[in-house]
Amino acid sequence: MTNVEHEAEELIASFGVAFPIDPQVICNRITSDSFKIEYREEPFQAKHICGISIGDQQAAQIVVNSNILNPKRRLFTSAHEIGHVILHIQRGKKSNFQCTDADIRETENQEKSLEIEANKFASALLMPKKLIQEKVNKNDLTWNLILDNQVF
Repeated sequence: MTNVEHEAEELIASFGVAFPIDPQVICNRITSDSFKIEYREEPFQAKHICGISIGDQQAAQIVVNSNILNPKRRLFTSAHEIGHVILHIQRGKKSNFQCTDADIRETENQEKSLEIEANKFASALLMPKKLIQEKVNKNDLTWNLILDNQVF
């Protein structure tokens, strides 16, 4: 497990995140007196932009394109942007991200290492290895459960 995946799973454990993941609930739970996160979904004029996260070490905003028709794709974008806030904005690595579909699909380009980290974080947040492994060990994991979002 990578550090990024570990951080996502720590977030789940620390804040008692329930499944299926609700990005608004996660942002509300992460918000504190010292760091506030505002999350919203709204239609973007620019169709190629999936999500935006912007902020500093005191606060951040996440805006996800509500024109993304597939709800699972929109959820992954939300988790990806939460990853940017936790891994990059809050730590002062970069203050804003404007993510396109290509950024969220990125896997190998070293120039996009922050996008790759956000993708790994999103994947671990949405399908934590520990919980998936429990299903595999019990022999409870089937494709139908995955497709119906009934894994957890």
